[in-house]
Amino acid sequence: MRSTRYALLAALVALPLLGACTDDESPIEPTVPAAGGQLFQRYVALGNSITAGFVSGGITAGAQAQAYPVQLAARAGASFTLATLAGRGCTPPYRGPFVFYTVRVGPGATSTTCDALAGPVPRLVNNLAVPGATLSDALNRNRPANPLSSLFLGGRSQVERMVEAQPTLVSVYLGNNDVLAGAGAGDTTRLTPASRFAAQVDSLVGWLKQTPAGQGGPGRDVVILGVAPFPALLQPGAYFFAQFSADPVGFQTRTGKTVNANCAPAPGNAFAASLVSFAIFAQPGIPQIDCDGITGLSTDFVLTPVETQALIGRVVAYNTALRGAATANGWTYVDVNEVIGGAGTTPATLRQRAPAAQFRLCQGLANAATPAAIQAAIFTTCPAPSDPTAPYAPGSAAYANFFGSWMTFDAVHPDVEFQTALARAIASALNAKHGTTLPTI
Repeated sequence: MRSTRYALLAALVALPLLGACTDDESPIEPTVPAAGGQLFQRYVALGNSITAGFVSGGITAGAQAQAYPVQLAARAGASFTLATLAGRGCTPPYRGPFVFYTVRVGPGATSTTCDALAGPVPRLVNNLAVPGATLSDALNRNRPANPLSSLFLGGRSQVERMVEAQPTLVSVYLGNNDVLAGAGAGDTTRLTPASRFAAQVDSLVGWLKQTPAGQGGPGRDVVILGVAPFPALLQPGAYFFAQFSADPVGFQTRTGKTVNANCAPAPGNAFAASLVSFAIFAQPGIPQIDCDGITGLSTDFVLTPVETQALIGRVVAYNTALRGAATANGWTYVDVNEVIGGAGTTPATLRQRAPAAQFRLCQGLANAATPAAIQAAIFTTCPAPSDPTAPYAPGSAAYANFFGSWMTFDAVHPDVEFQTALARAIASALNAKHGTTLPTI
């Protein structure tokens, strides 16, 4: 999970940078087909932070080089260029779990540090993903409104840059951020309405059909990835209550909050399963974690069981639209829920089926009935250090996998192991459909 892992695969991937400037409007000449065949003659990725390589609250050149599109292109032996970030990145990643330590990697690094690009933007940028992007953002210029949008896209939209590139293969991983803002704030009114999302998918299809990839035929395809609600930013109220009840004074001193007894893992208390966002600790105006929701507040950083079901229902609706677009056009669909939890995993079962060693989502609390079992479940399946007696210190090995070995220090973005699993899943799907021989190990 540590951000320092992102030098590990440097030898695997070559990132040739093309020298022409982005305002050159002459046609982009196709490259010689790579070992992946005509399918990988030109591969372009659309997406958000995961696709871009964002980890631990930041993004660097090393992290960009570990993102699944780069790994997938490397498996095919295909050329794949990036708008590579310079120095400390934009912004630099956290050095430890953000709930303990918000210092970032690099001398003088802060949450506003942005060292821009390492050189001119290549004429052809294969990874067009922008951290923070919703599906709507990918369809519109200068969105999201952050420095990376301008740096990576130069004032265009992701889909405009895609059409300019005329790719033979496109991957699309969007929709996560249509859920994340509402989930993290405990406010389901901030989820993109299902009907609006479906209309945006239709618009995306129209753009894709302006490329060889979207038009189909031999050696042409679009890979659409489904949305999986896996952030460790959300944890059951019972997790917070157990910590509070074990040391009320210490917990309140550290966090400035108490925890209501309606979060207690008691028989018949459905609110113990309410999902509480770690973001609540940055809200001094909310003095208590209250698992039945806070009267009068829609943004209360708590999802009650009813609200959680509404969120899951929205994710299912998004995936229905995404899968439907893939099916209707003969494209490939990859279910990220199954990549994480195995065959048959759905958004409703993901949090329970995700391996606890990789994603610490308090999977064990659901069946813990005694104080000893609750403590054991917290230690083995909830965010916790590998040594429960180890005090936090920056760089502490005991906290390296605090949110799970596949989750980074911001509790939202996955590590390189997840990126590799995603590249492997896409490679397997393409091999099965197109007869390619991409490595899947």
